Amino acid sequence: MVKDLGQYATRELMNEGYEVIAIIDNHVEMRGKKIEEVSVVGPEKIRYGLDNESTDLILTVMNSKSVFEVLEQVEDIGFKNIGILKPRAGKYGLRILPDSDEIKGEIIWYVKNRKKTQIIPRLEINLIDNCNLNCVGCTHFSSIYGTESILPYAQYEEELRQIRKVGKLVRLRLLGGEPFMVPMLEQYIRAARQIFPETDIEVVTNGLLIEHLDRKLLKVMKDCKVSIVITPYKPTMYIKEKIIERYDRALELVKELVKICDVCHIYDNSGSEPFRILKKRKEEIYFDECPDWYLEDIKALTGIDNMIKRKLN
Repeated sequence: MVKDLGQYATRELMNEGYEVIAIIDNHVEMRGKKIEEVSVVGPEKIRYGLDNESTDLILTVMNSKSVFEVLEQVEDIGFKNIGILKPRAGKYGLRILPDSDEIKGEIIWYVKNRKKTQIIPRLEINLIDNCNLNCVGCTHFSSIYGTESILPYAQYEEELRQIRKVGKLVRLRLLGGEPFMVPMLEQYIRAARQIFPETDIEVVTNGLLIEHLDRKLLKVMKDCKVSIVITPYKPTMYIKEKIIERYDRALELVKELVKICDVCHIYDNSGSEPFRILKKRKEEIYFDECPDWYLEDIKALTGIDNMIKRKLN
């Protein structure tokens, strides 16, 4: 179990009302410790010390090789359900609801009601080989490729459909080169989401082209729940840190703005239609929830604890 993701999963499951019996970790130095007041035990404990017939096991392992190693340890023990947590859950602070289906939820089930399904923990596809940078020592050799090094869409789609026949895919990473140089990238993204509706999909980029992206592409990425991963290249990490700093500063100003305004409306404009999450008229404050904004999120944004739920849209 990866400690940070495991801690997040433990806390979220407990917050949602689930009982977390134990945290299993192969690292001997973690044994006997507690995370969120839950004991950390070794794999042998689940073989002899738990009621596996009525217990679900959720893996929070990021490394693909480790996923298979852990599954080899546990799949013959008799758990009714064995699931793998999507990496995006911890990355974006998403709710973990084991009773949700795989498409809407954050868990992909390897064993469900004792029926096993073939899974692929992680798949990486190079959409393009060339790049807008010319880094020395590029592990993808992007500096030697020309502009005609794009994976043809028809071939890409057919390969995804063949992979789908193998089983479920936990994590799909679309790489380059620089994937944001691919014309009609939204077509590739839509195909990935249509073929793998349950999968955690990421576009891995150096980040330099993000501010120039077409709004249509960004909307497709949002609608398809595709995240952006910026590689740790020093110049782009500096840009990323500056953007995060400005974003955090802007969010903090929202609290001050709500305080001083007698009338205030806050909208989420990231979707196809604006969604109003807060309405304030002097002392009367109302909120409305959507999949991107729950009450706790709105409280964190505004600094207001006492609000009345009302349909605002």
